Amino acid sequence: MNLTQFNQATSSEPDSDTPHTSESDGSAAAEVREKAKVLLQDLHKGRHPKDNSPETTTDQFLNGLSYKDFPALCRAQAKLTVKAKDPSSMFSFGVASHPWLQH
Repeated sequence: MNLTQFNQATSSEPDSDTPHTSESDGSAAAEVREKAKVLLQDLHKGRHPKDNSPETTTDQFLNGLSYKDFPALCRAQAKLTVKAKDPSSMFSFGVASHPWLQH
């Protein structure tokens, strides 16, 4: 759908298939259509919407990484994947030293 088609689809003219709504519902719907129209125009122009929500701890960690960290992370992931498949590997992580695991 291009911008012209979107404008036609979201025009404020009532559609014959659309049931009549109250004045407040119409103004709220018009406001939503206008915001959507502006958002799509911005996206079409290459402007991205801003996310003003606070960063999570994970976001902060990932944003602190650089491309130089990825080879080390890939190697660590590969090692952990191999260790996870080996039942005896839980002893190398020190799990067996916990008293609650001893029978």
